[in-house]
Parts: sequence; C-alpha cells; structure tokens
Amino acid sequence: MAIKFLDSITLETNEIQNVAVENLAADPTAAADKYSGRIIFNTTSDTLKYYDGANWINLDGTGNVDSVTASNGLTNAGTSVDVDIEPDYTTAANIVLSSAGTDTLVAASKVLVSVSNTVGPYTLTQLGAVINPLGFESWIAAGDSGSSLTVNSTDSTVYFGGGAKMSTLSIPASGGSTPEIQIIHQNTSRTDTTSTAAPGTGATFTAVDSVSSDSTGHVTAINLKTVTLPTASNITYTLPVAAGAANTAEIVLTPSSGATGGTVTIAGTANEIAITETAGTSGTITIGLPDDVTIANDLTVAGDASVAGNLTGATGTFTGLVSGISPTADANFATKEYVDSLVVGGLVFKGAYNAATNSPALEGASNIASTKGDTYVVDTDGTFIGEQVRVGDVIIVNENILANSNPALSKFTVVQANVDLASNTTVGLAKFTTANGFKGSMTAGEPALPQHVEAVGNGAATSYVVTHSLGTRQVSVEVYDNTTYETVQCKVVRTSTSVVTVSTANPAASSGLTVLVRAFLNS
Repeated sequence: MAIKFLDSITLETNEIQNVAVENLAADPTAAADKYSGRIIFNTTSDTLKYYDGANWINLDGTGNVDSVTASNGLTNAGTSVDVDIEPDYTTAANIVLSSAGTDTLVAASKVLVSVSNTVGPYTLTQLGAVINPLGFESWIAAGDSGSSLTVNSTDSTVYFGGGAKMSTLSIPASGGSTPEIQIIHQNTSRTDTTSTAAPGTGATFTAVDSVSSDSTGHVTAINLKTVTLPTASNITYTLPVAAGAANTAEIVLTPSSGATGGTVTIAGTANEIAITETAGTSGTITIGLPDDVTIANDLTVAGDASVAGNLTGATGTFTGLVSGISPTADANFATKEYVDSLVVGGLVFKGAYNAATNSPALEGASNIASTKGDTYVVDTDGTFIGEQVRVGDVIIVNENILANSNPALSKFTVVQANVDLASNTTVGLAKFTTANGFKGSMTAGEPALPQHVEAVGNGAATSYVVTHSLGTRQVSVEVYDNTTYETVQCKVVRTSTSVVTVSTANPAASSGLTVLVRAFLNS
C-alpha cells in the first residue's frame, strides 16, 4: 500500500522527477473520491484528467473555437466548431460579385490594393480617381544653360548633341542590347618616349615641368624641361673583417675609388680579454674572457657573483651573502642556509611548561622568542591560548616566533595525552564494566532508547501536543495508524526539550494515531 501523508507537502520550488500520475482504469464515481483538483490518468482512454468539482475534464490538448468573425470581403461559411473562411460574394462589402467574374461589380465593392505606398480596400470610384489621370501628355527637357524644351507625346525623337571638346555617340540596339547615348571627351593623341636605363653622373634628361589647362579643365599643353645630374663626388667603403695576430682582429677599410684605405686592429689582453673573429665582408668580432682568467690585484663585485668551480686562495673575504653552495666533502664550504636546512625544524626539547602560570611565557603579549621545533611538555594543568591542556600534553612550535608578538594558537601544535577520564564532552580514558570493554545483553524490560509512546486524535483537532519529558530536542518521531498499523507522514515540530507538536491536514479519529518519541543516549 502507498505511504500515507496526513499533511500537505511543499517541495520549496524543487522538481518532482520521474513521477507518474495515479493510474486508474475508470474515472472515480464515489463522492469521497471526487474532489476539486484531483488528477488521474485513465488507462482505458489513455487520457490525463482532473476533477473541477463537477466533472472530469480531459487534459489531452484538444478544444473548440467559440466564435470567428470575418470582415473586409471574408465570411465564415462554417460554424464555430468547424470554421470555413471564404470570399464574400453576397453582400455589398464583397470582393467580387460572383466567383465566375462575369457580373457587374456593385458600387460598394472594394479591392485590396496599394496606392501611394498605402495598402487598403478601395472602392471602384476611388480607384478611378487615381487611375484616370495617369495618361502621358508631355515632359520638360532642360540643360545647365539655354531654354527648356517641352517634349510632347507626339514628339518621336530627342537629340543629344556635343559641344566644345565634347561629342556624343549613339549606339543602336542590336543583339538584345539596350540602346544608349555616350558622352565623350575629345582626345588629341600624344606619343612619349620613356627610358628605363639608369642615368650616369653628369647625364641630362627631359622631365615634365608644368601642365596648362583652360577654364573648362581641358589640358592644353604639357611643358617640359631639361635636367642634368651632378658629377659624382662621394666615396663608399667596405669594412671586411680579417684575422690578425694572436688574440687580435682587424677591420680593413677599402675605398671604392679616389681615397686611401687603412686597417683598424682590435687587440686583447693575455689572461684577461680574449678576441676572436670570423673573417669576411659580413664578419664578426667577439670580445670576451678566456677560459682561465688571472687577476693580478683585487676583484670587487658590486652585484651578485656565481662561481661554478672551486674557490681557492690564501685569504677570501665576503661581506655580502653566499648562496647556492651544497658541500659534498668535509672540507667543503657550507652556507647558513644549507646548515639550517639540516638542523632547523627538528624537535628540540626545551623543558616543562606550567599551563597554570604560563611559565615559560609561550603565550601573550610578553612571550619569549621561539624557534621552529622547540618542544615543551605540560607538567601543570591549565589553558594554553584558550585551549585546555593537561599534564603530559606536548606543545611544539610550528614556525619561528618573535618575542613580544602575542602568537596565535596556529603557530603551535598541541598533542594531547588524554590521561583524564572521558566524559560526554571530553576525550580521555574510558572505563568499561566487562572484560571485552562493552556492556553485555540488556536487562529484561529495559528500552533500547529513552522513549515516549502516546495515542492522539479526537475527530476534531488537526494539531496534537505530545509531552515526552525526555529533556532534549534530539529526538526521532514516528507516527503510525492505529487501525492499519501503517507508518504515516505528518508535520512534526520539536517545540521544546519536553514537547513535540504533530499536525495533520485533516482531523485524526479518536486515538487513531500513535506517536513514538525516542531520544538518543548521548543527548
């Protein structure tokens, strides 16, 4: 049987997924089974239905048109259920007098047309007023100057003539092309000779100096002038790189003509500066250090220095920082960073800690400086930065702590020994009454959990106050029907530590429900 809910259910805007409406082979007929809003699925007619208080209404998506009104030459020749829209042939507002189209149009007939970009139904009289004036009479031809010409409907040709420096050409229609009149600018042929050879120094050539035109913009003359190139006076050089003596390189200046060349030598210093080169016109010269560098006097490095090999010598003084050194032998140099990585962070026992007097002062604004790994063992109960600590607990410093910095508890790790007896709120030692550590079988008649049982319902009330006196809101509440003994779902409110309130949408029969209230043992 279905689970009974005796009160309304709200899903707080959540979905019901994969749900099926109640399936019935026939529509319910009993009065108790027909109530407004009930929804069923009739499996005989395969129809979803709801009850509107008087009838079962199909929810199959079908329906009827209540009424249809036709106008502007249309009429409904059918019914409100079976609509049939067709042209109106019978009234004064019809589209045409008859479908055959042979009768005379009535005076009030209208036609749907567009006149001056306005669409609408127009009568024959209105259309006649628009159509009749459309016959061609004459048009005006005019130019930029001179008199305008009237072209009448009896004129057969309009001639387009040319003028100064302009001409016209008519192309008759042939082969399906469109006849046209071309307006052409008159052209005078001119032949110019262009040289593509590069001129030498001192050579002459002809260039355009200016262009003349008349008031109409027509080009009347092109004016030329003679140009002479100057005699060459500049000298170009090439600078190829050549190999020189040991630890040197040379740059050779070679002129194109009319000048004297020379050689520039770049020299290095033994054991200090090395010179290498690649010879040729596009050669390169590299200035660098030799593989082995010897510095006769002091070397001062203002920035950082990185040494890939060994540091040797009688005396070496470092005033800055030394990093990146990982020794591999006993005599190798080691940095503080390397030593700290091996030592700092290990547990270092610092002694006992009195949590009652904060001695030594690990917490508070006057705390002592501590190093990561410092470890203390509590020898007197008390609190440590708000946390209860007892004898045997261990306090470990997680990171370096400055003096007088009032450190937080997060800078420490507190390992509790839990040497006290356990309680409902304290983890500790537990005592059991049997050898295996757990209680044996329950005493006869002893309830598994503290609980309260009460029958409710009087045929009128929908809310039932149940006083369980268990002293906690940590209770589970179950309700079952006293006739069918089925568990039913009700609204439950834990009103206080001694009372729960059970509600149903409809009144329960007299003592019709039993309420079970159980408390948890550790509550």
